[in-house]
Amino acid sequence: MAQVILDIPYPRDKAAFNRKYSLNSWIGGKHWAGRNAAIRDWHSVVILALKQNRIRKKPFDKPYEVIFLWDDKLDVDNHSIIAKATIDALKGWVVVDDNSKWFRRVTHSFWRGGAIRVVVREVEN
Repeated sequence: MAQVILDIPYPRDKAAFNRKYSLNSWIGGKHWAGRNAAIRDWHSVVILALKQNRIRKKPFDKPYEVIFLWDDKLDVDNHSIIAKATIDALKGWVVVDDNSKWFRRVTHSFWRGGAIRVVVREVEN
């Protein structure tokens, strides 16, 4: 089965990263313009990481799962915004879409790899 492993480096200032992208900051009153800018910024980060990791622009033709491995101080549920933005940025590059026809599950775990690791893996129906 096909799989893609994408490592996205954290910025030097993880605290600023956490303030910008954690779910707590978003439900704590972040203005819509700030949310939109953060999503645009993150999409650019993901696309750059795809290019730097030399991942071909060829979406899977089978259903898939996404595994996120985090190395920061956020609680696992605080990663939901960044996970959604990452999956959206992968559309058309690694995955066709994130609807029920293609997407099967998402998993969040922690690791000590120094980056955000995103594993997209084809699965059987």
